[in-house]
Amino acid sequence: LDGLRGSFNFRDGRWQGYFGSDFNATFQFDEVQKIDSVVSSFYQYNLSWIFIPNKISVYTSMDGINYYERGSLETNISNRRKGQFFEEFTITFPEVKANYIKFKSTNIGVCPPWHPAAGSESWIFVDEIRFY
Repeated sequence: LDGLRGSFNFRDGRWQGYFGSDFNATFQFDEVQKIDSVVSSFYQYNLSWIFIPNKISVYTSMDGINYYERGSLETNISNRRKGQFFEEFTITFPEVKANYIKFKSTNIGVCPPWHPAAGSESWIFVDEIRFY
């Protein structure tokens, strides 16, 4: 959320990496916001065990207790895709007011059977979640 985009070098200090787990975050605003979309960027470089998540979901809340799912998507990016790349995903929904946003992304789990490190835990790398 610092406005600095990650590059094709996942070691540039701008990507946040999570090993063997999903990436979930809750954002709290100082005042009520009107939002209708969430944009996120994820990085994939399967030779380094980094994969795009399987699923991304967005939830909003006014009180930080009761959350409502506003949208989700299956990413459908092949984990066999070669090279280093990042993808941006947008989840849109009817405009709502929110004090809190929960953002969830699901790790693929372990490296697939075809991978040289099959069965080893995998990474999620995320950068710049934006709300509109």
